[in-house]
Amino acid sequence: MQLAIDTELSGLDWRRDTFYGLGMCTGTSEAWFEQVVNKKLPDGEQIYFNAPFDYKVLKFRGVRNLKIDHDVQIQAALLGRNGMGLEDLAVHHANFKEWKVKGVYDKARCLMDVKATLALHNRQIKELAKEGLLNVYNNYSMPFCRMIADMEYGGIRVDVDKLREYSMKFAAQAAVEAKGFEAVCCDGIAVVSKALFDKSIAKVKKESAKQARIDSPGKYKLNFNINSGQQLLQLFEYYGIKPTDMDGKPTTDQRILYPLEFKYGEVKQLLAYRKQENAAKRSREWLELLDGDRLYPSYNLGKVVTGRLSCSRPNIQQTPSHGVGRELRECILPDVGDTWVIVDVSQIEPRLAAHFSKDQNLIDVFVKGEDLYGIVAKRIFGLDCTSKQVKELYNEQRQLAKKCTLASIFYGQGEESLAFTLQAEGYEVTEDDCLIFKQEFFKMFPTLKRYKDKLAEEASSRGYVTGIFGQKVWVPAREAGHKPFNYKMQHSASVMNCRAQLQIQKACKEYAKLKALIHDEDLYSCRPDKTKDLKGLLQIYMVKQWEFKLAVPMCVEIFEGDTWGIKK
Repeated sequence: MQLAIDTELSGLDWRRDTFYGLGMCTGTSEAWFEQVVNKKLPDGEQIYFNAPFDYKVLKFRGVRNLKIDHDVQIQAALLGRNGMGLEDLAVHHANFKEWKVKGVYDKARCLMDVKATLALHNRQIKELAKEGLLNVYNNYSMPFCRMIADMEYGGIRVDVDKLREYSMKFAAQAAVEAKGFEAVCCDGIAVVSKALFDKSIAKVKKESAKQARIDSPGKYKLNFNINSGQQLLQLFEYYGIKPTDMDGKPTTDQRILYPLEFKYGEVKQLLAYRKQENAAKRSREWLELLDGDRLYPSYNLGKVVTGRLSCSRPNIQQTPSHGVGRELRECILPDVGDTWVIVDVSQIEPRLAAHFSKDQNLIDVFVKGEDLYGIVAKRIFGLDCTSKQVKELYNEQRQLAKKCTLASIFYGQGEESLAFTLQAEGYEVTEDDCLIFKQEFFKMFPTLKRYKDKLAEEASSRGYVTGIFGQKVWVPAREAGHKPFNYKMQHSASVMNCRAQLQIQKACKEYAKLKALIHDEDLYSCRPDKTKDLKGLLQIYMVKQWEFKLAVPMCVEIFEGDTWGIKK
């Protein structure tokens, strides 16, 4: 029996929000709605849309006989319908009419959800079979979905006291930097504040309303706001500072302001404030989302076109490994009694580029254990040293070579956009410089250039490229000329890593648990007496199993310690 299931909550917090109930639908009966707690679900093939969420909601409330057999959202992603909601999928691919009212909950809506889920499943399963994707779906996508659901349910332990301490520190430092900004910009702030006040006063006619604004300017938002982009632009105009984006429009974007901090003290002070305020915001978000001593991040399956995982509530993938980000990482702990074993894949996308393109020069870089970005920097800047010495002697040039390689060659960024981005980071480069870099790079790796062009032609004619396991990676028509290479590398890297984690988690489930996936970085909470065993599994499934399958060797770095902050 087929059984489509959908839960209804008052929000997205599966542990704390109000549970209204769940809808169910079978292929032989009408849909129905129940308020179910501590109850066993009917036997059947369970079908969901975004299965991990419903699974967590029901498991947390004691529902038994839970299993994840199918996920309509993952089916849709495999068919190139990434990011589409249930209603959009049903309207465009199952002949449904729109039925949802935003922000309104009722049983009828839930029942339509389960009907749509079942209808889409039966259609999309046939499409997957037609596209030759059933094997990928059944043997990789769904096992991975189940692993993610269990990982999310377990959450990540947090040093709450340390997080609160850091949050207070960041907030205090942000307040200090804000005062410093006010001191540096006191004259300009006075001018902008007066303009705000005059504009507000001009809009009211009653003397009582004018007096109220005079007595309580803060109540009417008439004080200068350091977080207001519009007010900052007015302030910058006063000081003759003109930050603009690629289209010439005024902006206060961080990337545009960075190179200006060396010229303008006002910008330097603003960026100092933003650094601390952003850390304070992130730590406050973590504290708000804490449930006991745990965070419960959600990984968004099927939303990113390339298949790479994204994360939310909170997005721990965006926690920097340096500066204030590292302090936040120090708050992330393994389970009680465990230690962290953290594995990081080294340059997986460039390695895959060498494998797929069969560019012998690029293959040799990795076979010989050379530093790719050191080789590129040495060629571009004419450095008088070996490629392995570049990082130590000319790290700035190596970093520029790395940024150009990744942005231009791998991510498909054009010369104009790349030059603008690098200039915003403080590099003195022109559009012509970026063009010369790309030309020199492809002189070094000519077969890679031909392979990129071939992928672009394939994507333009077929609408997709194929990943490392033959899965179709759909490419939007507007990006077919410059993104297929990036899509293929990013998809293949993600799938390789995720499949490896499936194998590793199965082999180490008695003594270690996968707790987080941070792009090319994987975090395991492991019994201290079993770290050697886990490290061996990481080498087997992430390195050794590819020895005779790829043209280049894989390489991983493994770290061990008590907090996520151990990885520098």
